[in-house]
Amino acid sequence: MVKAQDSALIRDGFAHLSERSRFMRFLATRSALTDADLARITDAKDEGNVALGAVTRPDNTPVGLGRFIRLDPEGPDAEMALTVVDAFQGQGAGRLLLGTLAQVAKGCGVTTFIALVHRDNRAMLGLLRSYGAVVEQGIEVDLELRLPLSSVPAI
Repeated sequence: MVKAQDSALIRDGFAHLSERSRFMRFLATRSALTDADLARITDAKDEGNVALGAVTRPDNTPVGLGRFIRLDPEGPDAEMALTVVDAFQGQGAGRLLLGTLAQVAKGCGVTTFIALVHRDNRAMLGLLRSYGAVVEQGIEVDLELRLPLSSVPAI
């Protein structure tokens, strides 16, 4: 689980994202994470708001971050997002993060991930579709996908 003391690692990971990767993740141009952004990521107070980070060992180089936020505190759906640092993209880090995040979410009673993905983000669309995610709706250039967690294998 990501904690407040991980803020420097999160900023470092963000600094190693290309402009395109930042846009694909945030669906907007972002030059930096604000203190409020970091607080939202690191302030997981309950089972409905979880962030997991991946780093290399032994040097703690940021690899990626996965997060879910339950849409309704008692409901089965959670919005999820993944970010993988450019240097680690295409190497299975996103799949590992998604599998781990899904495992934690299932333990919290979440049954479905909802993801808002830019239609040009082929890597994320491919990853989600490989587990059976379906497009619920399209909003201009963004697609909303539903992923039943029962189709994501345990890591």
